[in-house]
Amino acid sequence: MAVQHLWRATAALEGIVHAEDAPAPLAVHAVQHTLYPPNLLEGWDEEEPITRLVLIGKGLDELKIRDALMQI
Repeated sequence: MAVQHLWRATAALEGIVHAEDAPAPLAVHAVQHTLYPPNLLEGWDEEEPITRLVLIGKGLDELKIRDALMQI
């Protein structure tokens, strides 16, 4: 599954992303075809940093989504 196809089938995306070059996790939010600027979550503290994403859409296949995201 191409990432472009995944995005077309997704109505919304919410998440917390841990990026190597960011001083703190980022809150990400997208609706339809609009990706909003990420917000730095200063003061966020967790023992093991884990990126979390929630996708809302129609006809999404979890395994194909995981595979597509691992290719980014």
